[in-house]
Amino acid sequence: MNDIDMANKKTSRVSKPVTPPPAAPAAGVSIAQTLYKTVATVGLTIALMALARFCHPVARGVNWVASTRAWESLYPVFAAESGEQRERMIMIGIIVACFLTAVLLVEGTLYAVRRMRR
Repeated sequence: MNDIDMANKKTSRVSKPVTPPPAAPAAGVSIAQTLYKTVATVGLTIALMALARFCHPVARGVNWVASTRAWESLYPVFAAESGEQRERMIMIGIIVACFLTAVLLVEGTLYAVRRMRR
């Protein structure tokens, strides 16, 4: 036999296939649950923003917050010099407050449901 045949014989040995280690179990959060939480959070955020716009007691509360010294002290920090820029800043504040409230409501509801099931 020549050298090439000997090299092929050595490399042609059948080896066992390497199996990957088993995957770690998921942390208990499924894609469907994440999707439900996302839809609930976005829906609640939109509902809360509509409430802030169309419910007069809530709208008065938003106006009260926007007229406090703490809120007005933010205008120079974010360089909101014109009325339009200040209105945008108020809208951003409403959106952030509604989003954080929605996240707390969704997480609180899920916590309560999990606790009741135990």
